[in-house]
Amino acid sequence: MCGISGVFNYGASVELYLNDVKLMGDAVRHRGPDEFCHSIDGDLAFAVNRLAIQDLQNGHQPFENADNSILLICNGEIFNYKDLRGLLEKKGHRFKTCCDIEVIIPLYEEYGLEFLNKLNGQFALCLLDKRKKTLLLARDHCGICPLFYSEVDGCLVFASEIKAILKHPKIQRKLDLMGLDQMISFPANISPTTMFKGIASLPPGHYLKVENSSLVTDQYWDLDYPKEVKSNSLTLNDYIEELSFVLQKAVRLRLTSEVPVGVYLSGGLDSSLIGMLMKFAEPSVKFNSFSVGFPGSSEREINEEKYQRIIVGHLNFDHHQIDYNFQNMFDDLEKTIFHSECPLKENYNTCSYSLSRRAQAQNVKVVLCGEGADELFGGYYGYKIDLERNRQMNRGDLNNLLGDQIREQLWQDRDFSYEIREEEIVSTKDLIYSDMVLSRQREFNSLNHFSLGRNKLIGLDLFQRRSYIDFKLRLAGHLLADHGDRMTYANGVEGRYPFLDIELIEFMKCIPSQFKVNSQTDKYLLRRLAERFVPTSIVNRPKFSFVAPGSQSILKNNEEFVRDTLSVDRIRRQGYLNPEFIQRLIQVYGKNDFKINVPYEQDLLMFAITFSMFLDIFDLS
Repeated sequence: MCGISGVFNYGASVELYLNDVKLMGDAVRHRGPDEFCHSIDGDLAFAVNRLAIQDLQNGHQPFENADNSILLICNGEIFNYKDLRGLLEKKGHRFKTCCDIEVIIPLYEEYGLEFLNKLNGQFALCLLDKRKKTLLLARDHCGICPLFYSEVDGCLVFASEIKAILKHPKIQRKLDLMGLDQMISFPANISPTTMFKGIASLPPGHYLKVENSSLVTDQYWDLDYPKEVKSNSLTLNDYIEELSFVLQKAVRLRLTSEVPVGVYLSGGLDSSLIGMLMKFAEPSVKFNSFSVGFPGSSEREINEEKYQRIIVGHLNFDHHQIDYNFQNMFDDLEKTIFHSECPLKENYNTCSYSLSRRAQAQNVKVVLCGEGADELFGGYYGYKIDLERNRQMNRGDLNNLLGDQIREQLWQDRDFSYEIREEEIVSTKDLIYSDMVLSRQREFNSLNHFSLGRNKLIGLDLFQRRSYIDFKLRLAGHLLADHGDRMTYANGVEGRYPFLDIELIEFMKCIPSQFKVNSQTDKYLLRRLAERFVPTSIVNRPKFSFVAPGSQSILKNNEEFVRDTLSVDRIRRQGYLNPEFIQRLIQVYGKNDFKINVPYEQDLLMFAITFSMFLDIFDLS
């Protein structure tokens, strides 16, 4: 719905300046180009950039209660607002608009902090209670909407994007070495860590409360799989019927909009099912759909246009196909890193950026996306590997013994390997880091300073364990963050995710794992449901991860750019990577017979290129 920024004075007699929050709001105008406001109310200075989707005429922020003692600014959507509104009206509350987020203040008045668990939506909110002299920041259950913050001189500085926080005059621009190490070790940064020292990400399902000059962060929701799924008489068909009901409801709720709605279609199962359920829900509406294809001969193996055409033919939407090539990717790379606020480990973010730009050009402000299905239904290759893992572990060499120790430390299970084998991560760091970074690695080694909450993994079965880790590491930190929210909002478009409907997630938590990955069939339950709606050729196609041309394409088409970006002098001046190893990477990646198996192998050269660009774009020391 928008972007929010603010400064809250809680611990010192600091004067708040309106121009500070104006500059912060200006930095994220792309998130809400329809309306801008900034103001000071007591100890809170704030700015709101609005992307008008609901109640276009009256949904202006901030919202306040009747006596102006509570103030709210919010980025996001509350999808169950009609039910909540009816409940609150029965309790005597009256509403002035038809805007969905107007329900938040009366919910808070009725239920206190428990109101967060009554919301079904995607949101990052700031609520100022002037009577209690408290400030509340909160982020939705899954982390769809971002919220960053920093403490400086007795003030809490917060915003929807880090680039807004960097506009505050007291914020220093420094690289967080823990953030760098997490990017090498895991799919993405793990909240609260970011790439910026002193700037934290409020974790999904958490709130931050400022009271009596102290900050307290706590968790109000988690993907807490039951240690034992209660036995019942429900059959596979029973679960399919319930899933059909819950998922169709989730799609219908996310079609609520006063502006045009579209859908991203990859040609895979998840987005195709979402598209077909949109058509089923609103058969008279001709939605817009958007896809990326790679028609160039060198990219045929990653091109999904065949399957995209199949589903488009069944949907009969207004379809917009983007033919992507190296030049598109290269032209968008710097803008993509700027909006991602992190280096890239693969290049599909540029495609996502291009998709939202096309949606904006078609005046589509809302797009439905398929993220979340792989994590909840078991779509990644690792879920199948887990079923035969004991046959594949070799205890005979020292590298595996090192890996066993790390796996036990991280996942509470020496036989559980997440993505890249953990011992390979250690050797990669030894090679890619500069001497300065290696000398300090004990301070920030993310394998030793792990913030996932390992106790949450104890007692889970293999599916639940991988799902929980995927949910925390890949989904929240990457797919919903630099790949999702930052790429859609870069062009003033809101992404919505039916598979992350909280009612659907709570339902999925209690389904026995054998119904999700059956033998060697991934997403078994979802595929069985999809048979009712989606063409068979798509239902039966294997999982195909989002892949775009990577660093080899950049090196092949613009070697001069790569060698300049990764010159020995530049890398040595930046001080974080080993310049000699980077030069060897360039030589190896430049060979005709060299090939990266993305996403199962790290594109280290892509990371090195974009990390170097990232440091310069954000002027980090």
